[in-house]
Amino acid sequence: MSTGRHSVRSITIGTRTGLVLGAAIAIPALVSAMPVSAANATVTAGYSATIGGPGHAAMYPSGMEIAPNGNIIVADTGNDQVAEYLPNGTLVWRVGSEGNAAPCGANPAGFPQFEQPRDVGVDSSGNVYVADNGNGRILKLNGTNGKCLVKPFKMPGGGAPIGVTVNTTPAGQLVYVANGTKSQVIVFNTTGAVVQTISSNGICTLNRMRDATADATGNVYVANYESNDILVFNASGTCLTKYGTKGKNSTGGVCNGNGTGTFANPYGIAIGTDPFIKGGTPGEAVYVADSNDDCLQEFSTTSGGVLTWVANIGGPGTDAQTGTFTQLRRVAVDSSGNVWGADLWGYRVVEFTRSSTGYAYGQTIPNPIVPPGNTDTSVFNQVRGISFDAAGDVVAMDSVNQRVDTF
Repeated sequence: MSTGRHSVRSITIGTRTGLVLGAAIAIPALVSAMPVSAANATVTAGYSATIGGPGHAAMYPSGMEIAPNGNIIVADTGNDQVAEYLPNGTLVWRVGSEGNAAPCGANPAGFPQFEQPRDVGVDSSGNVYVADNGNGRILKLNGTNGKCLVKPFKMPGGGAPIGVTVNTTPAGQLVYVANGTKSQVIVFNTTGAVVQTISSNGICTLNRMRDATADATGNVYVANYESNDILVFNASGTCLTKYGTKGKNSTGGVCNGNGTGTFANPYGIAIGTDPFIKGGTPGEAVYVADSNDDCLQEFSTTSGGVLTWVANIGGPGTDAQTGTFTQLRRVAVDSSGNVWGADLWGYRVVEFTRSSTGYAYGQTIPNPIVPPGNTDTSVFNQVRGISFDAAGDVVAMDSVNQRVDTF
């Protein structure tokens, strides 16, 4: 789900998984950022385009990624297809049909068959990697036309890939695959050779993990959903550390995980650039979407994987215009260091702007909130994924409305 570029996307392990590029950072001193009045917020995002949805071609997306050329790649799970679109919604190509044949093996220049493709990743050349869940394999496609490039990547020991991403590491571009049924992360090179298998070891026990991200040294950070902690593995798959314990669900509009080292089912995780984290200069940080505490948490980290709490961002609540969440799922960081949360049952995405003193509520999309429905005007109904295109526009995956929206 991320490209060979320096990305802020992440993948999901358990329902949909991926990894993101980053680097080691120093420890800052920042204040917590709770919701503030919407009176000071300036809404700058406006509707741009819809891909799929009611009244359009039916789509049942589970994963998406932004290619280096700014186009949007979608894993259309329900239709057993993969498609590429321009940012304005124009179709570039759509390939695939339901089946378990391996034309990528018999005919690498042919078109693929899928069985519930769940996610996509893109490398720096624009090649597309598809998590073909039902067939237990990764397919590598030509980003120009969607045709197969090489034989399928098979999961060592079996399993079902549910998330995929491509990261640039010191060893070159690597393909990270969430093997959901085996509770593993399989690392391939771009030709399909297995480089590493990451599984439970030491004090790190993978337990219905939902998301993961990797830094530039190859350390991998996992949102361990069921065990309420963050696991950190090195590039060789060895457990470095486990951070956090079970906390409380959100109550009273206050983040319970306020620097206490607790989580309530962490769901999303990403690495992005915080412009003020290194004594007022930019550096990398780890961001966690703590789903049942409805708070975003930011951490600094070291080369040894040690996490140090930096700030809370947002908080639980039902007021859509003050930076609150009702069932947080994903987190992403834009090129300015602003932090975005995807609120599944709040039917919105929320931005928090970064300054030298912390975070403040920025804007809500849509504003005002439009309740879910079966028309194009419903805007969101369970937004599950969020990213940014080459122009910095917000791209959101709207699962129940069966579409992708750009703002």
